[in-house]
Amino acid sequence: LSVKTIEVHRANIKEKLQLKTAPDLVHFAVRWTEAEGAS
Repeated sequence: LSVKTIEVHRANIKEKLQLKTAPDLVHFAVRWTEAEGAS
Protein backbone atom coordinates (compact mmCIF):
# COMPACT_ATOMS: atom_id res chain seq x y z
CA LEU A 1 0.00 0.00 0.00
CA SER A 2 1.27 3.44 -0.84
CA VAL A 3 0.97 6.51 1.34
CA LYS A 4 -1.33 8.04 -1.28
CA THR A 5 -3.66 5.01 -1.13
CA ILE A 6 -3.98 5.36 2.64
CA GLU A 7 -4.60 9.11 2.35
CA VAL A 8 -7.36 8.57 -0.22
CA HIS A 9 -9.04 5.84 1.85
CA ARG A 10 -8.87 8.00 4.97
CA ALA A 11 -10.36 10.98 3.11
CA ASN A 12 -13.17 8.81 1.74
CA ILE A 13 -13.98 7.46 5.21
CA LYS A 14 -13.97 10.96 6.73
CA GLU A 15 -16.31 12.18 3.99
CA LYS A 16 -18.68 9.24 4.42
CA LEU A 17 -18.80 9.72 8.20
CA GLN A 18 -18.99 13.53 7.85
CA LEU A 19 -15.80 14.05 9.86
CA LYS A 20 -13.44 16.96 9.27
CA THR A 21 -10.10 16.04 10.84
CA ALA A 22 -7.90 13.02 11.53
CA PRO A 23 -8.46 13.40 15.31
CA ASP A 24 -12.22 13.31 14.65
CA LEU A 25 -11.71 10.02 12.82
CA VAL A 26 -9.63 8.60 15.69
CA HIS A 27 -12.26 9.69 18.22
CA PHE A 28 -15.00 8.05 16.15
CA ALA A 29 -12.98 4.83 15.89
CA VAL A 30 -12.38 4.70 19.65
CA ARG A 31 -16.07 5.24 20.42
CA TRP A 32 -17.07 2.62 17.84
CA THR A 33 -14.58 0.10 19.24
CA GLU A 34 -15.83 0.68 22.78
CA ALA A 35 -19.45 0.26 21.66
CA GLU A 36 -18.65 -2.96 19.77
CA GLY A 37 -16.80 -4.36 22.77
CA ALA A 38 -19.76 -3.63 25.03
CA SER A 39 -22.22 -5.62 22.92
